[in-house]
Formats: sequence, C-alpha cells, structure tokens
Amino acid sequence: MQFRFLKTALLTLALTLPLAAQASVTLTLTPASQPLLPGGTVLFSGTISNSFGSAEVFLNALNINLTGLSNTFLVADPAPFFAGAPLSLLGGDSYTGGLFNITMAGGAPGGTYFGIAELLGGATGADLNPLDSAQFSVVNSLGATAPEPVTLSLCLLGIVGGLARRRRA
Repeated sequence: MQFRFLKTALLTLALTLPLAAQASVTLTLTPASQPLLPGGTVLFSGTISNSFGSAEVFLNALNINLTGLSNTFLVADPAPFFAGAPLSLLGGDSYTGGLFNITMAGGAPGGTYFGIAELLGGATGADLNPLDSAQFSVVNSLGATAPEPVTLSLCLLGIVGGLARRRRA
C-alpha cells in the first residue's frame, strides 16, 4: 500500500513540475510602446525572468502576434531573441536584451498599432508551452490622420466668412 502511495505521489510530482516551472517565467518589455516612422524599424527590448526556485526553464520560441491593421502595415522579426537570449534560465536567473524588431511599411497611415509578444518553452528543449506574454504598441505620428468632416466644415466656413468680411471692408 505504501508503495502505491509513493508511486502516485511521484507521478503527480512529475506531472506538475513542468507546470510549476512554466508559471514562474515573466516577460517584460521596456518600453512597451515606441514611436516608429513609416519605412523604419524599431527594436523592442525587455527582461525574461525565472523566479522559480531552482527549476530550469527552456526558452524555445518567441511568437509575435500583430492585431488589427498591424497585420497590414507591420512586419515582426524575432531574430534578436534567437541571437541573444539564453537557451534556458535557472531559478532566479534573468535575461535583459533585444527581443524582436518591428518594421513599418512605407505608406502606413498615422495611428497606433498593437501586438502581443508570447514566450514559449517549458521543462525541455522541445516544449512550446505558453510561458508569458506582453502587449506592445508602435505609434506612427508622421502620417497625420484626416480631420473629422465637422471639423473640416467649420474650418472652411471660418475661412469663407473671413474672406467675405474682408471683401466688404
């Protein structure tokens, strides 16, 4: 009976240890929002931390998900993650450095574009479990957005009124 209990306890520990290791990893982007002009590229940097005791966690991939119009005007490149991040982190270890590049198309309209960086890994070098994610944005302030029709109408009405008043004087 004791053998069966020990076997069950070991099996439970073996199944939950990878889950505990995954839950300990945090991904923080600094800064999470950056300016970006059309045709340009910006590097997002951040910190990946493993705060779980002594469990080793493998950092196997970084997915960049672009949302909304971001899919049309942005291109994500996780090459800095694969070139600089360690293969794994022991408990208490962290990595700070470049994680991914975002390039904006030349004709992108002004506005804010959003995405999510998702860190994948786990207890082995083959695991692709979600470890943590962080939202990011890029702001294109160069391509000014068109004014609302009411604002445009009021501006035109003011110009016409000013010209009419000048003619009378």
